[in-house]
Amino acid sequence: MGSAIPEEVVARALEGRRDKVILATKCGMVWDNERNISHQLTKASIERECEASLKRLKTDVIDLYQIHWPEPPDEIEEGWEAVNDLVAAGKIRCGAVSNFSVEQMARCSQIAPITSLQPPYSLLNRKVEKEILPYCGAQGIGVVAYSPIGNGLLTGKYTKERVAALPRVRLAGPPVTQLPVATAGAGFGVGGGTSKLRGGIGAYRHATGARLGSSPAGGDFGDHRPP
Repeated sequence: MGSAIPEEVVARALEGRRDKVILATKCGMVWDNERNISHQLTKASIERECEASLKRLKTDVIDLYQIHWPEPPDEIEEGWEAVNDLVAAGKIRCGAVSNFSVEQMARCSQIAPITSLQPPYSLLNRKVEKEILPYCGAQGIGVVAYSPIGNGLLTGKYTKERVAALPRVRLAGPPVTQLPVATAGAGFGVGGGTSKLRGGIGAYRHATGARLGSSPAGGDFGDHRPP
């Protein structure tokens, strides 16, 4: 994770209860001193990011370490090898990816198994159901969705009147009116998520029921799996 503040806040929140949670963070996005962001997946960059995260989080090991974006695409293999070298060194327990396509996950899987994928997934954004969820189910890759309430649009707080009064902005993805919602998650065993601090890494699990704690990629989380 390039920005230091969130990890430092998490470290304070976890004082005295580190063994009660599954701790996850990311790599691959690097902030410079002027807060410009670049994407880097070189071995040296990921090793530096991991060491910095361990220090900020005040922990000896990160439970789930995720490559944030598959960028630059020509560094994916080097980055995934670096993550798995950190697993072998005992600095992280499981390696994972975020925002990867099926083709990009397949490239990584030739090097080492993937513990989990973090894609955007909600009633308003169901693109992962076509190829990505079936692939994860077949490969035993856990799925940890982000933006499951559609950037707040599914909270029930956005009435037609409130939406009409909002500034005109363009949202990513197809118009809401073109998205069928009645069968969202059908066939994929979609379940509710839990808080990272109180319930570990929860979220929309696919039909195989694969769990992070029993993934082929990193063994068992042991005592760090939430009850």
